[in-house]
Amino acid sequence: MYIRFEYISVMPMSRTDEAIRRARRPLARLPRSGPDRRQWLAALLAAEVRHATDDFWACAHRLGAGLLFDGYHREREADPFRFTHEVRARQAWRWLSDLNMHEGDKHGPWSRWAHFNEERRRLWRRHWIFLARGFLKRFREYEEARGACYDFRAAA
Repeated sequence: MYIRFEYISVMPMSRTDEAIRRARRPLARLPRSGPDRRQWLAALLAAEVRHATDDFWACAHRLGAGLLFDGYHREREADPFRFTHEVRARQAWRWLSDLNMHEGDKHGPWSRWAHFNEERRRLWRRHWIFLARGFLKRFREYEEARGACYDFRAAA
């Protein structure tokens, strides 16, 4: 087995981390598309999460530090290098996923709504409100963090 040493960074790890953070760039703003707002939000948040990981790895390889990180754990290795808005996007995406799964009880091919009694439907509605509010809160936090990131980048 041969290792090409020019791919291995000679910088100390702390300087490598700082260089990767400086090289990272946020995802460009995506235009709103389509009539279904929820699908657009899901696509936006998924793109943000995917970009965070891909941009980290691109920066790491561009700086010659790609072999210092575990390629089998792409998400985990990228976590410390995420921008605040990318962390918030992942949280909002998870809440939206939970909300969509919960709505599967009422709509969709495996709907159980017809089998729920009134008490179960009331509990379902209460939980839906909890999930919807949680998602909206996380999405607002994402939008605020994203705006702050772009304001910071514009000022720099």
